Amino acid sequence: MLRGLVNNHRLENRDSPQTADSQPPTADSRPVGTSRLSAEESWNDYWNRCPVSDQDFVLLDFRRILLDALTRELNDRAGQPVRMLNAGCGLDPLPVHLLPRFPLLDISLLDLSEQCLARNRDFLMPKLTPEAQARLHLQQGNAFALGFEPESFDVVYHTGVIEHFLADDQVRILSEIARVLKPGGSYLSLNPCSRGRLYVAMKRYLEAHGRWEFGPEYPVHSLRRPAQAAFRSFAIRESNLDFKFSAWMLTKHDNRRIAWLGDRLTRLASRPFFERLFRSLLGGYILLTRIKKA
Repeated sequence: MLRGLVNNHRLENRDSPQTADSQPPTADSRPVGTSRLSAEESWNDYWNRCPVSDQDFVLLDFRRILLDALTRELNDRAGQPVRMLNAGCGLDPLPVHLLPRFPLLDISLLDLSEQCLARNRDFLMPKLTPEAQARLHLQQGNAFALGFEPESFDVVYHTGVIEHFLADDQVRILSEIARVLKPGGSYLSLNPCSRGRLYVAMKRYLEAHGRWEFGPEYPVHSLRRPAQAAFRSFAIRESNLDFKFSAWMLTKHDNRRIAWLGDRLTRLASRPFFERLFRSLLGGYILLTRIKKA
């Protein structure tokens, strides 16, 4: 849903993200007829029919969260060459903000869809100098078989990928990421979080009324369990963030009073004090996970 939220922004000029359930996904909770292959086909179809403009690359709140996290990673590696991979990139504006600032940084964007990569190329390349362009690589590929040598990257990241898969496939994806990460490398992931109570409630409401637009999506409680299966040794830190988007989802309710309440909460959550207060009570939409490979 994090990818779909970009289209909501174009239509409504507001920030929007993804989806979640109260429990982590499990292999036996897969809906009938749903498979990893059908998910791949649906994303290919999505990018083939999705209109894209520069507005789809704006720094919405979830992208700012990730940009700040990646910037901290790069500052910790100041003066060192860094290879970074977005393993399932969708539309990614972050290279425009990172490559000019960090001259020793090399970024690879990987996605299933060639058309998605072409749209990234059309947006990113004109905004980069020739020197920075040479440090950006776009490659068609699969998160289940990344196609890179072991220990190739210092940082791997993505947004809105893991929540579309159940537990067994999450382990497969994280195992590939662990394989291509160097020792001491970091994996950063943004996903819709099951701790966001308003988000979970509105996801269920929209699904029940046939208005959920983002296909199978399993909100993430924590990535600790799949990480234990994928990494031999690691350290993990997770943060629940972004109450504002959970509140914004209430504006989609058919009940006018609930929609009005969502609008008021969204406005209040623009202030840091209220964002922190409401998030402590009702949870936030996003789970930011950082896994450091030992």
